[in-house]
Amino acid sequence: MKAQIPAGRRMKAGGVLFADTPEDAGRAAGRLLGQTILGFAVDEVLVEERLSLGQELFLGLDVRQ
Repeated sequence: MKAQIPAGRRMKAGGVLFADTPEDAGRAAGRLLGQTILGFAVDEVLVEERLSLGQELFLGLDVRQ
């Protein structure tokens, strides 16, 4: 469960929670929604399958003109 905010470092800020059951997922979503994380209100969450990764790569783009 990931808080959908326009900021990185969500995991360290508490914006990523894990759930083993649908009930746990509901509780996790309830904990995230309405919170303020890194100065942004959490209005949406993303539910993804938890995967075991060997390596992660993050990419950011600044598209301002």
